[in-house]
This record gives sequence, structure tokens and C-alpha cells, in this order.
Amino acid sequence: MKKLLILILTFGFIGCERFEIGTSDPGYMAIYKTKQDYSEYICVSLSSVDSKVFGHPAVSYVDDRKPINLTVDYKVKSIWLDMVYTDIKIEDWARIKDSIYENKINEHTFIYNRIIDFDPFIEFYIDYERIVDYNPDTIFLNTVIKNGELIKYFERVK
Repeated sequence: MKKLLILILTFGFIGCERFEIGTSDPGYMAIYKTKQDYSEYICVSLSSVDSKVFGHPAVSYVDDRKPINLTVDYKVKSIWLDMVYTDIKIEDWARIKDSIYENKINEHTFIYNRIIDFDPFIEFYIDYERIVDYNPDTIFLNTVIKNGELIKYFERVK
């Protein structure tokens, strides 16, 4: 019974933390291509169970964590395949989020209605061993891309 309680509490804490994405810790490195350039817009996470907004970026997170452009339209960032893009510009997010709370608007519904691409990724590679330190070795990454060796260093998940 004690083990079950610990397990429930552990998953409960993990689930609670997901709603506002953004910490000072770097995340896993993802290299990806999107259908178009969404780098000025916030992305949110959708629940795989009911397609509801599951997570959105913390205001402090979006300003300094835009994707880093690589060669041939690839980008590198700590991002997940379940992310979708909204029409909310990064520069407007703090004001919009404050307005949502001040006007007691349901933020899940508001954000969901602002999604502009539910399947934005053309290609998506991830490496769970590498982390994005917000200053990745872009020379190495661009060389890997140009040589067609992404699959050699990263797991292709899309």
C-alpha cells in the first residue's frame, strides 16, 4: 500500500508540473522541421487522451527560448512531438495570459481556439542523451544535417 501511495503521488506531481511548461533546466535536444516558420508563436501541448490543452509555456520561458535556426530550415530546441502552434505571438503572450486571468476566461478553451496547426512537424528527431543548453554546437549540427547523418546521431520519431 505504501508503494502504491508513493507511485500515485509521484505521477500526481509530474502531471501537475506539466501545465505550465518552462523551467531553467534545459531539456532534451530535438531537431525538427515545421510546415512553415512558427518561431514567433507559442506552442502548447495537447493531451493525447482528449485533445485538450495540457500545457502552455510560462511567461518567463518564452522570451529567451526561441528555436535556433539550422541549415535547410531545420531548428533545434527543447520541444516535444505533441506540441501544436497557436496564433499567439511570443511578444504578446504575457499580456494575453494576464488578460485571461483578469477576465476569468477559461484558458484551456481560449488557447485551444487559437491553435493554427495541429500537426506542424514535417520531420522530428530527438536525442535523449543530449540536452539543449541554449548554446548548442550549431557547426556540428549543420554538418550532420548537410551530410544526411541526422539518423546516425538522433532518433527519428516523425
